Parts: sequence; structure tokens; C-alpha cells
Amino acid sequence: MKIRVNVSIAGAVLALVLVAATYFAIPYCIAEVPASADVGPRAFPQLICILAAIISVIQLVLVLMGKMPAKHQEISLETHGKTLLAMALALVAAILSSYISVVIATMLCSLLYLALLRVKDWRGYAAVFVTGGLLYILMRFALHIRF
Repeated sequence: MKIRVNVSIAGAVLALVLVAATYFAIPYCIAEVPASADVGPRAFPQLICILAAIISVIQLVLVLMGKMPAKHQEISLETHGKTLLAMALALVAAILSSYISVVIATMLCSLLYLALLRVKDWRGYAAVFVTGGLLYILMRFALHIRF
């Protein structure tokens, strides 16, 4: 099944969501440092986020008013469904990694992805185990990362 998507509106809305998420994540990523100046370390990233949000809103308004030509594209839901499944499993792996090892969480979600796609070739599953094992050995013993 294919649907026709207005790429201009979708891009503006997606950019607005990403900018909002980044703006609200700044206090968790950048510590506030008491300084003698009025401008702290969060000022520049917040300014960039505000400017990007303004540009996204302007694009959205111009497209909705008809002042800017809208671009459309047909997308296949089957292909994009697999992409959304992979993104959802990546999010699950990120959440699981706070409870178990990041390598094991990623391996579990990769195996689940292969199973949901009904992959019957055993080499795909073996590749996940071998790659995960090698990454674990590399991180644990060569890079001395503790899990």
C-alpha cells in the first residue's frame, strides 16, 4: 500500500519536534555554571533551538497558506513499516540498556527484529551473536568499559 505524503509539512513538523526535544534536553546535558557574565553555557544551544523552531514554524505557515509550494512523495508503508519497527526496537534496546548490558540489549532486539521479519537463514542470527560477542569482548577487555 502506498500513500502520498506532503514532505514539506512533514519535514517542518518533524524538525519542530526534534528542536523541542533538544531544547528541553539541554538542561540535562549541559550543567549550569555560575559565572559573572549573563551568558551561560546553555545560551548558544538554546538560541540555535529557538531559531530553528522559528524557521520551522515559518515554513509550516507558508506551506499551509499556499505561499510556498508543497512537495509530495509517495511512500510504501511496507518498507517504512520495517523502518519504524527497527526504530522502535532501537528505542527498546536503549531503555533495556539501563537495566542490562547494552550489548545484550542490542543483541536481543536484533534477534527479535530478525524473528519478526521471519528471516529463516541461520547466518543472520549467527551474525548477530558473533558481532555482539566481538563487541562485548572489545568493550570489556580492550576498552575496559564496565557494564
